[in-house]
Amino acid sequence: MTSSIGRMLAVFASSSLCCALVAGCSADQNSEPASSDVVRNSPSVVDVQGAPTLSSSVPTSTQFPSRSQISGIVAGHHQGDDEPYEIVVIDPSTGEHQVLGEFPPVDNLPQYSFETRLSPDFTKIATSKRIDSVLHAGWYDMAGQYTDLTPGLSADEFGSNTEAQIVGFDAKGLIYWQIKESSVPPEGGERISYTVYRADPSDPVGTRETVPTQSAVVGAPTAFQIYRAMDGSLTWDKSCRGSVYSTMAPDTYFGVEGHSTLRAHITGTQIYRGQISKLTTSMMSCTLKDGGIPLLPSSSSLEVTQPVPNPDGSKVAFLATNGTLYTVDGYGRERPIQIGTGFQNFALLEWL
Repeated sequence: MTSSIGRMLAVFASSSLCCALVAGCSADQNSEPASSDVVRNSPSVVDVQGAPTLSSSVPTSTQFPSRSQISGIVAGHHQGDDEPYEIVVIDPSTGEHQVLGEFPPVDNLPQYSFETRLSPDFTKIATSKRIDSVLHAGWYDMAGQYTDLTPGLSADEFGSNTEAQIVGFDAKGLIYWQIKESSVPPEGGERISYTVYRADPSDPVGTRETVPTQSAVVGAPTAFQIYRAMDGSLTWDKSCRGSVYSTMAPDTYFGVEGHSTLRAHITGTQIYRGQISKLTTSMMSCTLKDGGIPLLPSSSSLEVTQPVPNPDGSKVAFLATNGTLYTVDGYGRERPIQIGTGFQNFALLEWL
């Protein structure tokens, strides 16, 4: 099972963030490779604007299918401010897709890595929210209801020295957040400490467990730091693992060699498959290609992003930054196949 439920992301708060976390903002940013570089399937069903056909019925959150009932590439679809965020499933053979459910337009939505911000059942989005001038941690459901994990936080006329920062969901569905506290030591200046907690969303104000191995992190987690470990827990560090887009148990990663401040928008011309255990622990020397298997032709110049493997890793879906969806053999033994176009505002999450 991949841990890349995700990515993304996370582009909800503004149209500029949408550009940062989905497959790109302009169809002419990059051109397709020459015809010899790609095999095309029959054209997918499209509407008159050229976007893949959407199902007209939108299930409610109570009707949202379980993971075992979903077959295909799960993706997030967001068209901009004041628009709902849709969770869709894409047919990997035709590019057609249908809406599984949607989150209504709400504020304070995630601004980075969608992987951990979306619950494993795709029905909750973790985010921080400012309530009465204090930052709280919690999640939105598909009805637009915000559940506050930190209702005890408050401020007086002098403000507050405590705030909550959301981290996200692990693969088991537990939600993580951290409390940031600032104080003034006797010698002056400011001292900041962080304590990380996790809880079961079914009991949001009940038992909270401190996560000691993460409480030593100084500073808010960044997009590169947060990821789901192979045991399903949520963790973060400054290793090369943070630039991997998706994983498959027990020790396989899929990622694009490139640069970005947001993992869900790392783009490059090559996708690599490799072993997580062999990745360097230093971000300064982080490179996925060392020991990784390239999946795309070496002659390719197309900018690509967001690789997600199918359940057995035999195929990998990915997006080009011009909004084209492709699949490729999971070991790079065949040329990519074009599945559909018009996916500029999509973020690939997981292939079930």
